[in-house]
Amino acid sequence: MGVVEVIVVTVGWVITLGIQAILLIKHMDKKIHDKILQENKSRLDEKLHVTKTRFDAEFIIYRELSRSFFEMVLTVASLFPPGMVTVPADKEAREKQEEENYVRASNANVKAQNTLYENTPFISETLDTQFKELLNLCRVQVSLFGTKYTLGMSDYSTRNKDEGFKRSKEILEKWDVICKNMREYLSSLDVVE
Repeated sequence: MGVVEVIVVTVGWVITLGIQAILLIKHMDKKIHDKILQENKSRLDEKLHVTKTRFDAEFIIYRELSRSFFEMVLTVASLFPPGMVTVPADKEAREKQEEENYVRASNANVKAQNTLYENTPFISETLDTQFKELLNLCRVQVSLFGTKYTLGMSDYSTRNKDEGFKRSKEILEKWDVICKNMREYLSSLDVVE
């Protein structure tokens, strides 16, 4: 075999290898491109696409619910505060403060209830259920504290107080879960212009 033949065969091999390399690169590019496309499609499928108007409306609703329920949770938890709390040493001043807390908690409970029922048709069923469960826990808490006034101080047992302190913790935990779920829901929305 002559030098020319060797060169021709070598060039043929180089061209063949080059073509195979180009085809392999194109195939890999297509696979990578398909993979990236599939990942982006999955991410888009996870999001709920809404108009800016709808997003703004929902954001206002959830902010209003958050504001009224936060006030309710805060005032109701103050009836049986978890942890250390400072109270007036004077019995009359302490009773007056407790009564004021009770009235604030009762009013906040009604306000949260009204805010929820005004917006129920516009929020997810899951969050609606969670809000109603929290509202009911807070109603029980306010009612339990109210027995202090309806039954009188002598019939207001330590058991009632223990139940109240446990429920305060449960109320705060449930509120944290609702806040987390609201954040997740709002983060799942993709605003489409």
